[in-house]
Amino acid sequence: RQEARCKEEDKYYSPALASLKMDDYNCLLLFHCYLEVLTHHEVKPSAFMLSFLASYGVLICFCANLSLPDCQVIDRVLSRHGGIVHGVYIRGMYFFSRARVRDNTWIILHALSMCTCLKTFIFVDSNLDTEGIEVLNRVLIHNADTLENFRLFNDRIKDEGLEQLSQALQHLHKLRNLDFNDVCLTSKSSPTLSLIITRMPALTGVMLDWNKIGYSGLESITPALQQCKHLKQLDIKNIGLERADEGRAALASLLSGLPQLQCLDLSDNHIGEKGLELLVPVIQQFGQLRVLALSKCGLAGDGHSMPLLASVFLCLPTLEDINISGNPDISDKGLEQLAPALEQCSQLKTLNLGYIGLMSCQSLLTISHLLRQLSSLLNLNANNASFGDCECDEALCIAVKEHPSLADINLPYSISEDVKGNLRRHAADPTTALKRLNFS
Repeated sequence: RQEARCKEEDKYYSPALASLKMDDYNCLLLFHCYLEVLTHHEVKPSAFMLSFLASYGVLICFCANLSLPDCQVIDRVLSRHGGIVHGVYIRGMYFFSRARVRDNTWIILHALSMCTCLKTFIFVDSNLDTEGIEVLNRVLIHNADTLENFRLFNDRIKDEGLEQLSQALQHLHKLRNLDFNDVCLTSKSSPTLSLIITRMPALTGVMLDWNKIGYSGLESITPALQQCKHLKQLDIKNIGLERADEGRAALASLLSGLPQLQCLDLSDNHIGEKGLELLVPVIQQFGQLRVLALSKCGLAGDGHSMPLLASVFLCLPTLEDINISGNPDISDKGLEQLAPALEQCSQLKTLNLGYIGLMSCQSLLTISHLLRQLSSLLNLNANNASFGDCECDEALCIAVKEHPSLADINLPYSISEDVKGNLRRHAADPTTALKRLNFS
Protein backbone atom coordinates (compact mmCIF):
# COMPACT_ATOMS: atom_id res chain seq x y z
CA ARG A 1 0.00 0.00 0.00
CA GLN A 2 2.84 2.35 0.80
CA GLU A 3 4.53 1.70 -2.56
CA ALA A 4 1.25 2.34 -4.35
CA ARG A 5 0.84 5.53 -2.35
CA CYS A 6 4.29 6.75 -3.44
CA LYS A 7 3.47 6.00 -7.07
CA GLU A 8 0.26 7.98 -6.78
CA GLU A 9 2.21 10.84 -5.23
CA ASP A 10 4.61 10.85 -8.17
CA LYS A 11 1.76 10.66 -10.65
CA TYR A 12 0.02 13.74 -9.31
CA TYR A 13 2.88 15.87 -8.07
CA SER A 14 5.82 15.16 -10.38
CA PRO A 15 4.64 17.25 -13.37
CA ALA A 16 3.73 20.21 -11.18
CA LEU A 17 6.89 20.14 -9.13
CA ALA A 18 9.12 19.62 -12.14
CA SER A 19 7.76 22.82 -13.68
CA LEU A 20 8.44 24.97 -10.61
CA LYS A 21 11.15 27.57 -10.61
CA MET A 22 11.83 27.84 -6.88
CA ASP A 23 14.11 30.14 -4.98
CA ASP A 24 15.86 29.01 -1.80
CA TYR A 25 13.17 30.45 0.46
CA ASN A 26 10.29 28.57 -1.18
CA CYS A 27 12.35 25.40 -1.27
CA LEU A 28 12.92 25.74 2.47
CA LEU A 29 9.17 26.14 3.02
CA LEU A 30 8.47 23.02 0.98
CA PHE A 31 11.16 21.12 2.87
CA HIS A 32 9.67 21.94 6.27
CA CYS A 33 6.09 21.22 5.16
CA TYR A 34 7.07 17.89 3.66
CA LEU A 35 9.14 16.99 6.70
CA GLU A 36 6.15 17.65 8.95
CA VAL A 37 3.90 15.42 6.84
CA LEU A 38 6.44 12.60 6.85
CA THR A 39 6.96 12.86 10.60
CA HIS A 40 3.27 12.81 11.48
CA HIS A 41 2.31 10.02 9.08
CA GLU A 42 5.49 7.94 9.44
CA VAL A 43 5.95 7.47 5.70
CA LYS A 44 9.08 7.64 3.62
CA PRO A 45 9.62 10.12 0.79
CA SER A 46 9.25 8.79 -2.72
CA ALA A 47 12.24 8.48 -5.03
CA PHE A 48 11.03 11.45 -7.03
CA MET A 49 10.61 13.67 -4.00
CA LEU A 50 14.06 12.69 -2.71
CA SER A 51 15.58 13.63 -6.05
CA PHE A 52 13.52 16.81 -6.32
CA LEU A 53 14.47 18.07 -2.87
CA ALA A 54 18.12 17.09 -3.40
CA SER A 55 18.18 19.13 -6.61
CA TYR A 56 17.35 22.12 -4.43
CA GLY A 57 19.93 21.21 -1.82
CA VAL A 58 18.13 19.24 0.91
CA LEU A 59 17.92 15.55 1.83
CA ILE A 60 15.52 13.81 4.23
CA CYS A 61 16.15 10.25 5.45
CA PHE A 62 13.90 8.22 7.76
CA CYS A 63 16.21 5.30 8.27
CA ALA A 64 13.73 2.97 9.96
CA ASN A 65 11.37 3.10 6.98
CA LEU A 66 14.00 2.50 4.33
CA SER A 67 14.64 -0.78 2.56
CA LEU A 68 17.89 -1.64 0.79
CA PRO A 69 16.48 -0.43 -2.57
CA ASP A 70 15.55 2.85 -0.89
CA CYS A 71 19.12 3.29 0.31
CA GLN A 72 20.33 2.57 -3.21
CA VAL A 73 18.00 5.29 -4.50
CA ILE A 74 19.52 7.73 -2.00
CA ASP A 75 22.98 6.68 -3.15
CA ARG A 76 22.03 7.43 -6.78
CA VAL A 77 20.43 10.74 -5.79
CA LEU A 78 23.59 11.83 -3.99
CA SER A 79 25.76 10.66 -6.87
CA ARG A 80 23.84 13.12 -9.02
CA HIS A 81 23.20 15.97 -6.58
CA GLY A 82 25.73 15.46 -3.78
CA GLY A 83 27.74 18.45 -4.90
CA ILE A 84 24.86 20.84 -4.21
CA VAL A 85 23.17 19.28 -1.16
CA HIS A 86 23.59 21.72 1.73
CA GLY A 87 21.05 20.43 4.28
CA VAL A 88 20.62 16.88 5.64
CA TYR A 89 18.03 15.58 8.12
CA ILE A 90 18.40 11.93 9.23
CA ARG A 91 15.95 10.37 11.65
CA GLY A 92 16.12 6.81 12.92
CA MET A 93 13.00 6.35 15.09
CA TYR A 94 13.90 3.91 17.86
CA PHE A 95 10.61 2.07 17.92
CA PHE A 96 11.66 0.17 14.80
CA SER A 97 14.43 -2.43 14.66
CA ARG A 98 17.62 -0.90 16.02
CA ALA A 99 19.77 -3.16 13.84
CA ARG A 100 17.90 -2.03 10.74
CA VAL A 101 18.26 1.62 11.72
CA ARG A 102 21.98 1.17 12.32
CA ASP A 103 22.57 -0.61 9.00
CA ASN A 104 20.58 1.95 7.01
CA THR A 105 22.29 4.85 8.76
CA TRP A 106 25.67 3.35 7.96
CA ILE A 107 24.78 2.97 4.25
CA ILE A 108 23.41 6.52 4.02
CA LEU A 109 26.46 7.95 5.77
CA HIS A 110 28.65 6.29 3.18
CA ALA A 111 26.51 7.86 0.45
CA LEU A 112 26.82 11.25 2.15
CA SER A 113 30.58 11.06 1.66
CA MET A 114 29.81 12.43 -1.81
CA CYS A 115 28.54 15.69 -0.29
CA THR A 116 31.14 18.44 -0.14
CA CYS A 117 29.16 21.62 0.65
CA LEU A 118 26.93 20.74 3.60
CA LYS A 119 25.84 23.65 5.77
CA THR A 120 23.33 21.91 8.06
CA PHE A 121 23.52 18.36 9.42
CA ILE A 122 20.79 17.07 11.77
CA PHE A 123 20.83 13.57 13.26
CA VAL A 124 17.82 12.39 15.31
CA ASP A 125 17.39 8.95 16.93
CA SER A 126 19.87 7.36 14.55
CA ASN A 127 21.50 4.85 16.91
CA LEU A 128 25.10 5.63 15.99
CA ASP A 129 27.67 3.02 16.92
CA THR A 130 31.47 3.19 16.74
CA GLU A 131 31.59 2.33 13.04
CA GLY A 132 28.82 4.81 12.24
CA ILE A 133 30.65 7.61 14.08
CA GLU A 134 33.81 6.78 12.12
CA VAL A 135 31.94 7.22 8.83
CA LEU A 136 30.24 10.36 10.15
CA ASN A 137 33.67 11.77 10.96
CA ARG A 138 34.68 11.39 7.31
CA VAL A 139 31.51 13.16 6.17
CA LEU A 140 32.14 16.04 8.57
CA ILE A 141 35.77 16.43 7.56
CA HIS A 142 34.77 16.50 3.86
CA ASN A 143 32.47 19.41 4.70
CA ALA A 144 34.66 21.20 7.24
CA ASP A 145 34.93 24.33 5.08
CA THR A 146 31.15 24.82 4.76
CA LEU A 147 29.35 23.23 7.74
CA GLU A 148 27.62 25.82 9.93
CA ASN A 149 25.01 23.81 11.91
CA PHE A 150 25.47 20.40 13.52
CA ARG A 151 22.86 18.76 15.72
CA LEU A 152 22.69 15.37 17.43
CA PHE A 153 19.39 14.66 19.18
CA ASN A 154 18.67 11.58 21.29
CA ASP A 155 21.49 9.57 19.72
CA ARG A 156 23.06 8.39 23.00
CA ILE A 157 26.64 8.52 21.83
CA LYS A 158 27.79 8.96 25.45
CA ASP A 159 31.18 10.28 26.53
CA GLU A 160 33.09 7.70 24.51
CA GLY A 161 31.21 8.57 21.33
CA LEU A 162 31.91 12.27 21.78
CA GLU A 163 35.60 11.51 22.23
CA GLN A 164 35.58 9.67 18.90
CA LEU A 165 33.47 12.34 17.17
CA SER A 166 35.79 15.10 18.38
CA GLN A 167 38.37 13.95 15.84
CA ALA A 168 36.22 15.60 13.18
CA LEU A 169 34.40 18.26 15.19
CA GLN A 170 37.58 20.09 16.17
CA HIS A 171 38.15 20.81 12.45
CA LEU A 172 34.78 22.56 11.94
CA HIS A 173 36.16 26.08 12.31
CA LYS A 174 33.18 27.72 10.61
CA LEU A 175 30.51 26.02 12.73
CA ARG A 176 27.95 28.47 14.11
CA ASN A 177 25.53 26.18 16.00
CA LEU A 178 26.53 23.11 18.01
CA ASP A 179 23.69 21.08 19.50
CA PHE A 180 24.10 17.94 21.61
CA ASN A 181 20.58 17.29 22.90
CA ASP A 182 20.12 14.25 25.14
CA VAL A 183 23.17 12.31 23.96
CA CYS A 184 24.03 10.97 27.44
CA LEU A 185 27.05 13.13 28.19
CA THR A 186 28.37 13.41 31.76
CA SER A 187 30.99 15.53 33.49
CA LYS A 188 33.62 13.15 32.10
CA SER A 189 33.04 14.60 28.63
CA SER A 190 33.78 18.19 29.69
CA PRO A 191 37.49 18.17 28.65
CA THR A 192 36.46 16.96 25.19
CA LEU A 193 33.66 19.53 24.99
CA SER A 194 36.10 22.27 25.96
CA LEU A 195 38.52 21.20 23.22
CA ILE A 196 35.74 21.14 20.61
CA ILE A 197 34.35 24.54 21.59
CA THR A 198 37.75 26.26 21.65
CA ARG A 199 38.35 25.09 18.06
CA MET A 200 35.10 26.76 16.88
CA PRO A 201 35.66 30.53 17.05
CA ALA A 202 32.55 31.33 14.99
CA LEU A 203 30.07 29.68 17.40
CA THR A 204 26.88 31.66 17.96
CA GLY A 205 24.82 28.88 19.58
CA VAL A 206 25.66 26.06 22.02
CA MET A 207 22.92 23.68 23.12
CA LEU A 208 23.64 20.98 25.72
CA ASP A 209 20.13 20.16 26.93
CA TRP A 210 19.42 16.95 28.86
CA ASN A 211 23.03 15.95 29.46
CA LYS A 212 23.98 15.39 33.09
CA ILE A 213 27.26 17.27 33.03
CA GLY A 214 26.57 18.76 36.49
CA TYR A 215 28.22 21.73 38.12
CA SER A 216 31.72 20.19 37.89
CA GLY A 217 31.34 19.76 34.13
CA LEU A 218 29.95 23.27 33.81
CA GLU A 219 32.94 24.69 35.66
CA SER A 220 35.26 22.79 33.34
CA ILE A 221 33.75 24.12 30.09
CA THR A 222 33.28 27.70 31.37
CA PRO A 223 36.64 29.05 30.07
CA ALA A 224 35.95 27.60 26.60
CA LEU A 225 32.44 29.06 26.42
CA GLN A 226 33.60 32.46 27.64
CA GLN A 227 36.11 32.57 24.78
CA CYS A 228 33.21 32.42 22.30
CA LYS A 229 32.89 36.15 21.74
CA HIS A 230 30.11 35.68 19.17
CA LEU A 231 27.98 33.38 21.35
CA LYS A 232 24.34 34.53 21.28
CA GLN A 233 22.42 31.42 22.39
CA LEU A 234 23.11 29.11 25.33
CA ASP A 235 20.69 26.28 26.12
CA ILE A 236 21.61 24.23 29.18
CA LYS A 237 18.27 22.76 30.13
CA ASN A 238 18.35 19.91 32.65
CA ILE A 239 22.11 19.49 32.88
CA GLY A 240 22.04 18.23 36.45
CA LEU A 241 22.42 21.45 38.45
CA GLU A 242 20.74 20.32 41.63
CA ARG A 243 20.06 22.25 44.82
CA ALA A 244 23.74 22.43 45.72
CA ASP A 245 25.17 25.92 46.05
CA GLU A 246 28.14 24.81 43.94
CA GLY A 247 25.90 24.39 40.89
CA ARG A 248 24.37 27.85 41.27
CA ALA A 249 27.77 29.45 41.76
CA ALA A 250 29.17 27.64 38.71
CA LEU A 251 26.25 28.89 36.62
CA ALA A 252 26.66 32.48 37.80
CA SER A 253 30.40 32.32 37.09
CA LEU A 254 29.76 31.09 33.53
CA LEU A 255 27.11 33.70 32.72
CA SER A 256 29.18 36.58 34.11
CA GLY A 257 31.53 36.15 31.16
CA LEU A 258 28.80 36.09 28.49
CA PRO A 259 27.21 39.58 28.51
CA GLN A 260 26.47 39.34 24.77
CA LEU A 261 23.89 36.52 25.15
CA GLN A 262 20.55 36.99 23.40
CA CYS A 263 18.90 33.63 24.21
CA LEU A 264 19.28 31.80 27.52
CA ASP A 265 17.50 28.59 28.59
CA LEU A 266 18.10 27.41 32.16
CA SER A 267 14.95 25.27 32.43
CA ASP A 268 14.76 22.08 34.49
CA ASN A 269 17.63 23.09 36.77
CA HIS A 270 16.77 23.75 40.39
CA ILE A 271 17.68 27.41 40.75
CA GLY A 272 15.26 28.56 43.43
CA GLU A 273 15.53 31.79 45.38
CA LYS A 274 19.19 31.27 46.32
CA GLY A 275 20.09 30.78 42.69
CA LEU A 276 18.17 33.87 41.60
CA GLU A 277 20.05 35.96 44.15
CA LEU A 278 23.29 34.97 42.41
CA LEU A 279 22.00 35.11 38.82
CA VAL A 280 19.89 38.27 38.76
CA PRO A 281 22.80 40.76 39.01
CA VAL A 282 24.48 38.90 36.14
CA ILE A 283 21.43 38.58 33.88
CA GLN A 284 20.59 42.25 34.38
CA GLN A 285 23.76 43.06 32.45
CA PHE A 286 22.56 41.18 29.35
CA GLY A 287 21.51 44.27 27.43
CA GLN A 288 20.64 42.28 24.29
CA LEU A 289 18.74 39.38 25.88
CA ARG A 290 15.64 38.45 23.87
CA VAL A 291 14.76 34.96 25.18
CA LEU A 292 14.75 33.89 28.84
CA ALA A 293 13.49 30.42 29.86
CA LEU A 294 13.21 29.49 33.53
CA SER A 295 10.73 26.64 33.30
CA LYS A 296 10.71 24.16 36.20
CA CYS A 297 13.39 26.03 38.11
CA GLY A 298 11.85 25.84 41.59
CA LEU A 299 10.59 29.44 41.61
CA ALA A 300 7.99 30.42 44.21
CA GLY A 301 5.63 33.31 44.90
CA ASP A 302 6.70 33.56 48.53
CA GLY A 303 9.99 35.10 49.58
CA HIS A 304 12.11 37.25 47.31
CA SER A 305 12.01 35.25 44.07
CA MET A 306 9.31 37.30 42.34
CA PRO A 307 10.76 40.75 43.17
CA LEU A 308 14.13 39.50 41.91
CA LEU A 309 12.60 38.20 38.69
CA ALA A 310 10.59 41.39 38.24
CA SER A 311 13.81 43.41 38.47
CA VAL A 312 15.21 41.36 35.57
CA PHE A 313 12.19 42.11 33.39
CA LEU A 314 12.42 45.81 34.17
CA CYS A 315 16.13 45.92 33.27
CA LEU A 316 15.71 44.10 29.94
CA PRO A 317 13.35 45.96 27.60
CA THR A 318 14.61 43.81 24.71
CA LEU A 319 12.89 40.63 26.00
CA GLU A 320 10.71 38.98 23.37
CA ASP A 321 10.17 35.52 24.88
CA ILE A 322 9.64 34.73 28.58
CA ASN A 323 9.00 31.22 29.86
CA ILE A 324 8.37 30.67 33.58
CA SER A 325 6.05 27.66 33.13
CA GLY A 326 6.17 24.59 35.34
CA ASN A 327 6.80 26.51 38.58
CA PRO A 328 3.57 25.69 40.46
CA ASP A 329 4.64 27.56 43.60
CA ILE A 330 4.55 30.93 41.83
CA SER A 331 0.76 30.90 42.34
CA ASP A 332 -1.65 33.83 42.10
CA LYS A 333 0.44 35.86 44.55
CA GLY A 334 3.56 35.54 42.41
CA LEU A 335 1.79 36.58 39.19
CA GLU A 336 0.41 39.65 40.95
CA GLN A 337 3.99 40.66 41.86
CA LEU A 338 5.31 40.02 38.34
CA ALA A 339 2.51 41.70 36.39
CA PRO A 340 3.70 45.35 36.68
CA ALA A 341 7.15 44.36 35.38
CA LEU A 342 5.72 42.21 32.57
CA GLU A 343 3.61 45.14 31.42
CA GLN A 344 6.82 47.07 30.73
CA CYS A 345 8.11 44.42 28.29
CA SER A 346 6.80 46.27 25.26
CA GLN A 347 8.54 44.00 22.74
CA LEU A 348 7.27 40.75 24.26
CA LYS A 349 6.02 38.27 21.64
CA THR A 350 5.80 35.00 23.60
CA LEU A 351 4.73 34.59 27.24
CA ASN A 352 4.49 31.15 28.84
CA LEU A 353 2.61 31.11 32.16
CA GLY A 354 1.58 27.47 31.96
CA TYR A 355 1.23 25.45 35.17
CA ILE A 356 2.40 28.12 37.60
CA GLY A 357 -0.36 27.40 40.11
CA LEU A 358 -2.93 30.02 39.12
CA MET A 359 -6.39 29.33 40.59
CA SER A 360 -8.14 32.61 41.40
CA CYS A 361 -10.41 34.81 39.29
CA GLN A 362 -8.04 37.69 40.03
CA SER A 363 -5.34 35.92 38.00
CA LEU A 364 -7.68 35.80 35.01
CA LEU A 365 -8.19 39.54 35.36
CA THR A 366 -4.42 40.03 35.63
CA ILE A 367 -3.86 38.04 32.41
CA SER A 368 -6.61 40.05 30.70
CA HIS A 369 -4.92 43.27 31.75
CA LEU A 370 -1.55 41.98 30.49
CA LEU A 371 -3.10 41.28 27.09
CA ARG A 372 -4.30 44.86 26.86
CA GLN A 373 -0.85 46.20 27.72
CA LEU A 374 1.25 43.84 25.58
CA SER A 375 0.12 44.79 22.09
CA SER A 376 3.05 42.98 20.39
CA LEU A 377 2.22 39.60 21.98
CA LEU A 378 1.84 36.74 19.48
CA ASN A 379 1.80 33.63 21.71
CA LEU A 380 0.35 33.14 25.19
CA ASN A 381 0.18 29.99 27.29
CA ALA A 382 -2.04 30.57 30.33
CA ASN A 383 -3.00 26.95 30.91
CA ASN A 384 -3.27 26.26 34.64
CA ALA A 385 -5.34 24.33 37.14
CA SER A 386 -9.09 24.87 37.26
CA PHE A 387 -10.16 28.42 37.95
CA GLY A 388 -13.55 27.11 39.04
CA ASP A 389 -16.75 29.04 38.39
CA CYS A 390 -15.54 32.49 37.54
CA GLU A 391 -17.20 35.37 35.77
CA CYS A 392 -13.82 36.91 34.95
CA ASP A 393 -13.39 34.63 31.94
CA GLU A 394 -15.64 37.06 30.03
CA ALA A 395 -13.04 39.78 30.57
CA LEU A 396 -10.37 37.42 29.25
CA CYS A 397 -12.53 36.65 26.21
CA ILE A 398 -12.89 40.34 25.42
CA ALA A 399 -9.15 40.96 25.84
CA VAL A 400 -8.32 38.09 23.46
CA LYS A 401 -10.79 39.26 20.83
CA GLU A 402 -9.58 42.85 20.99
CA HIS A 403 -5.89 41.99 20.84
CA PRO A 404 -4.38 43.20 17.54
CA SER A 405 -1.73 40.52 17.00
CA LEU A 406 -2.32 37.46 19.25
CA ALA A 407 -2.02 34.40 17.00
CA ASP A 408 -1.67 31.44 19.40
CA ILE A 409 -3.22 31.01 22.84
CA ASN A 410 -3.54 28.09 25.25
CA LEU A 411 -6.20 28.48 27.98
CA PRO A 412 -7.54 26.31 30.84
CA TYR A 413 -10.23 23.81 29.91
CA SER A 414 -12.24 24.97 32.92
CA ILE A 415 -13.23 28.20 31.18
CA SER A 416 -17.00 28.32 30.62
CA GLU A 417 -18.47 26.70 27.52
CA ASP A 418 -19.98 30.00 26.38
CA VAL A 419 -16.59 31.68 26.38
CA LYS A 420 -14.98 28.70 24.63
CA GLY A 421 -17.59 28.84 21.90
CA ASN A 422 -17.18 32.59 21.57
CA LEU A 423 -13.42 32.30 21.21
CA ARG A 424 -13.67 29.39 18.75
CA ARG A 425 -15.91 31.48 16.50
CA HIS A 426 -13.41 34.32 16.78
CA ALA A 427 -10.51 32.01 15.84
CA ALA A 428 -12.47 30.69 12.85
CA ASP A 429 -12.83 34.19 11.42
CA PRO A 430 -10.13 34.48 8.70
CA THR A 431 -9.88 38.23 9.22
CA THR A 432 -8.60 37.92 12.81
CA ALA A 433 -5.00 37.45 13.91
CA LEU A 434 -5.85 34.42 16.10
CA LYS A 435 -4.93 31.22 14.26
CA ARG A 436 -4.51 28.63 17.00
CA LEU A 437 -6.74 28.23 20.05
CA ASN A 438 -6.34 25.40 22.54
CA PHE A 439 -8.06 24.48 25.81
CA SER A 440 -6.31 21.92 28.01
